[in-house]
Amino acid sequence: EGGFNVGWIGAGEWLRYTVDVASPGNYLLQFRVASPSGGGSLHVNAGGTNVSGAVSVPVTGSWQSWTTVSAPVTLAAGRQALTVSFDAGGFNLRFIDMTAR
Repeated sequence: EGGFNVGWIGAGEWLRYTVDVASPGNYLLQFRVASPSGGGSLHVNAGGTNVSGAVSVPVTGSWQSWTTVSAPVTLAAGRQALTVSFDAGGFNLRFIDMTAR
């Protein structure tokens, strides 16, 4: 796929993004991930609350063989910080996409 990705992810690391949610409601977060051995997992916090539950990262075959995993979330309207917390490492993250459901 080319381009940049977040690699060498380890358990306990996190990324924080500021998002402007136009309307309160249900959204789908999609994570583009790659892992030679699987076993990775993450979750997303909004306002200090885990809104995604655990999202498992499967075996994709290599550090650059990508697949998409997703999690439904419910978000309030307005500007907020979403924190992606890595519970178990061993994978790369290419991008995150959020769409209304």
